[in-house]
Amino acid sequence: MDNGPLQEDMLNQVKREVKEKAAMRRTLGYIREAETANDEPPLPSQGNTQAEAGAETQYTLRQHGPNPTLLDTSQLQGGRIDPEVDSLVPIPASTAVEPAPDPRPEVPRQRVWPGCDPGFKSFYLDFFFPFLFPFYQPHMLEGGRAWLFHFVNESEGMQQTAIALSSYLFSIVLDATEAGHETCKKIGWDKLFAEMTNTFTGLSDNILRLRQGHDNADMQLSLAVRILGTIVHLQRFEIATRGFANCNKHLGAAVQCFTHILGDSAATPGTDTASDFFAVLGRMGPSPWPRPYRQFQIASPEQVAFRFFASLLVVDDIIASTSLAEEPRLYKYHAGLLSGEPQRELPVDLEAVMGCQNWVLLQIGEISALAAWKRRQAGNGDDTASELARRGNAIQGALNSRLDSMRNSQDSQPRTTQSSELDHNAVLGLFSEWQSQSQPSTTASQRRAVTEIWAYAAMIYLLVTLHGGHSTQIEIRQNVDRVVALLAHKLSTPALLRTVAWPFCVAGCLAAPEQEAFFRHQAESLQPTGLFVTVHKAMEIMEQVWLKRAMTGQSDEMVDDMAGYFGGSSEGLFLV
Repeated sequence: MDNGPLQEDMLNQVKREVKEKAAMRRTLGYIREAETANDEPPLPSQGNTQAEAGAETQYTLRQHGPNPTLLDTSQLQGGRIDPEVDSLVPIPASTAVEPAPDPRPEVPRQRVWPGCDPGFKSFYLDFFFPFLFPFYQPHMLEGGRAWLFHFVNESEGMQQTAIALSSYLFSIVLDATEAGHETCKKIGWDKLFAEMTNTFTGLSDNILRLRQGHDNADMQLSLAVRILGTIVHLQRFEIATRGFANCNKHLGAAVQCFTHILGDSAATPGTDTASDFFAVLGRMGPSPWPRPYRQFQIASPEQVAFRFFASLLVVDDIIASTSLAEEPRLYKYHAGLLSGEPQRELPVDLEAVMGCQNWVLLQIGEISALAAWKRRQAGNGDDTASELARRGNAIQGALNSRLDSMRNSQDSQPRTTQSSELDHNAVLGLFSEWQSQSQPSTTASQRRAVTEIWAYAAMIYLLVTLHGGHSTQIEIRQNVDRVVALLAHKLSTPALLRTVAWPFCVAGCLAAPEQEAFFRHQAESLQPTGLFVTVHKAMEIMEQVWLKRAMTGQSDEMVDDMAGYFGGSSEGLFLV
């Protein structure tokens, strides 16, 4: 049934029912597609003047960065976030008023097949999460995945999205293994619908609670982290079910939540974003251990969760920006979050989460910002040649320097971390060795291969941004060939293609006609397709590019940047 008419009908039915439910329509505004003005009672009015009307939508909420301020929450009415607002704007303290009580009736949570919850949680923790994030293997003395166990059991939103995603993926597994299991499939679809309804309802309640600001600062910080995790996790569910149309809306909400947690000053030029990040991190807790164990302390579930979901958000933002031809929304944070001294702990470690080292995504963010600048200048009729060349040469130099270093060394010289130091312990190494044998796809050599694939795709992205889509250009051809070679010979398992869906798409769009069969074979070998949605989405894009090229008999001279290949969709392309 995977990707067949029955599964497609079931998924569409779930989505239709979700849209029709009143509980869903009373949730986050950035998710709703349409709603009448009278669908919810308005907040009580305190007066008729314009100033008073504006005050009704504001509340006092401590910012968790170094400079606490009051925040304008006019876009959070009724627990809703406006996707058009990228950040919360500081306002004078004198304009804040006490929040009005929520006039909406409480929506009860749906309980469907509750006896199956432990099973779906176990499937998620034991099978689906490691499948989705094969490189994420925190060390035993760093707490392992205990934070995930805590969040799935204690955080309502995470629990619901985990069960929903688990039930969906479980139905795909059942379809792909053997016939029958109709009762199990029905339970899976029932759980999917019920838990997604509960997710949206609970998320709405939590945002409203955050808006009202009745909790103390630490409780609000904890609540904000859980909201961020739920939204980012919800985005992964949308991607898994091909709900790409909703992803940009989730991204806007997640970015707003992240910047609210970190504080406005963290993005101010000249400030140490990393220090601000760790200062906020230090307020989360407490650690599950009563005191530091030797030289280090196991982080609290909230601390680990915040870093994990911040990593996913940074990647989502960068990759989406490449198809939107826009600067990444978190671009001003990149230097502080992704770069630093080799021996310094970074706020965001993408290699630990997705297998690709930070410097590659940092440069992709720079290229995306350059592509956005190029479009703006071209729209104004300005001459961009010299500045484009200057900025492009700097990015190309940074990429080449790192790639040369990797090519000239036996290892990728990863940044030393506490986890890598612990692995050298003889006893602890036994567990690391067993883990590597059970999951060979996550070894250091595989992380190096994934990093190189992303880096060569970044070089293709840069060359297209600088020179347009001349697929016969020798430099582009060389980098496409390198990506093809790495895909063919360095990845230990085809399933790892999921972790390089964006580079796969970038290289494929610029592939020579004789290389098209290779890309098709790579995608077709990944079955069932429902487990490899991003790879098959990338293949759809490539097929469209190749078809257009074949029909017109032209090369790609008219394409100015990668967004032209990606279709210029306003929804963004989330090949993550």
